[in-house]
Amino acid sequence: MIKKAKEGIKSAYTNEEYALIQAINAYLETNKSYNLAFERLSEWYGIYFPEVKVASAKMLAELAMVLNSKDEINEEKINSIINDEQKSASIYTKASSTIGREMNPGEKEAVLGFAKMSLEMYNTLTGLESYIKATSTAIMPNTTYLTDEKIAAELLSKAGSLERLASMPASTVQLLGAEKSLFKHIKFGSKPPK
Repeated sequence: MIKKAKEGIKSAYTNEEYALIQAINAYLETNKSYNLAFERLSEWYGIYFPEVKVASAKMLAELAMVLNSKDEINEEKINSIINDEQKSASIYTKASSTIGREMNPGEKEAVLGFAKMSLEMYNTLTGLESYIKATSTAIMPNTTYLTDEKIAAELLSKAGSLERLASMPASTVQLLGAEKSLFKHIKFGSKPPK
């Protein structure tokens, strides 16, 4: 009986859809962590170079790697990250005359370690995104055609399996993406999801 149960479990998980479910869940959780890390790095890095503001988390982490000492500011290194001479010159000017404090060796090591971790998270997200795109296009070509790869993978994750997703009525599929709104409507009487 145990042998039969093991065989059933093994055959159930041979489909790649369960790996896709894990990948999209990992992507969503890592993306939340990545955004929190960006906020923390921008606040922390702002102590040393408060005038330097960039909108990209990856760019901020790369800038932190090359722009971490007032004595070693290099416009060419900044330009290699920014790829815009005018913005690079502006950042160079602001960083050269910053009012921020100088990093001591311990702080520098900690900030650089955190910036490296942020870059690793970015690379992980990029890898997960390409896997999700390829796999969801292969497993669910029609769904990815109608939405996009990540939304299709999220629908699969919330449904639990491709078979369950395919057999759901349209109204149930519609509510899969609106669970928060539905429960908010039930609990507080707000507008129902559309």
